[in-house]
Amino acid sequence: MWRRVILVVAMTMAVLAVDALQPRATSWVRPRTIAAQTDCQTFPETGKAVCGIFLSYWRANGGLAQQGYPISDVFKEESSNGRVYDTQYFERAVFEHHTENAGTRFEVLLSLLGVEKFKAKYPAGLGSEEPVVPVGTTLTIAGRKPGGSFRIKVVDSRRVATIQGTAAKGIFALVFLEVTNLGNEPDEARSFSLRDQQGRTFTGSLDGVLAAIRDRKGDSYGSTVQPSLTAKQVFVFDVASDASGFTIVPPTP
Repeated sequence: MWRRVILVVAMTMAVLAVDALQPRATSWVRPRTIAAQTDCQTFPETGKAVCGIFLSYWRANGGLAQQGYPISDVFKEESSNGRVYDTQYFERAVFEHHTENAGTRFEVLLSLLGVEKFKAKYPAGLGSEEPVVPVGTTLTIAGRKPGGSFRIKVVDSRRVATIQGTAAKGIFALVFLEVTNLGNEPDEARSFSLRDQQGRTFTGSLDGVLAAIRDRKGDSYGSTVQPSLTAKQVFVFDVASDASGFTIVPPTP
């Protein structure tokens, strides 16, 4: 009898050993819910704990290196889709518990932090095709020489984050002009300013970037204009990221 028992045990152990060596197909296993507070990890660095499904997601998706430390407790917050979710903030991410996706790998989703931050910082966008100043805007401004006068007409304008061919980086408004010298000598139009809808004023410049600037058609822009002739010019304005609704402010005579 004992031989039979020993034989059965040996066969059972052999089957288990062979089964353990078999390759397993990977599949997503639903983590425990946030309510499972027994499955928690507290981080002394911030004094915050991560629990349940959020902890499972944190561990499976880069952990500290990718998500950072938790910096908040779990709380209810409205997401960008207008729904309210259990939410927890981390140094590099924001976790949302999407119960409508329960039982799937999408039960925990990251909030659209990039979208939200971009819209907040650049409400008018970058490189937007919407003109910064209305095309066709025309006015007369003084030249740099005594008695000099120019008629300027806006033919294009746009917002950019870089200026090709230069190291300049920021938020720039480019205003492309047709400039007619109404004086009797070769002259250069004085720089005007832009005022946004919040009343802030930004001063323009022709210096240092003209050689690198071309319009949408590839035409180059210069600065000095001969008498009675019309030339192309572009003024560059270093503007605030949230600036919009610009109007031209002529230089003081």
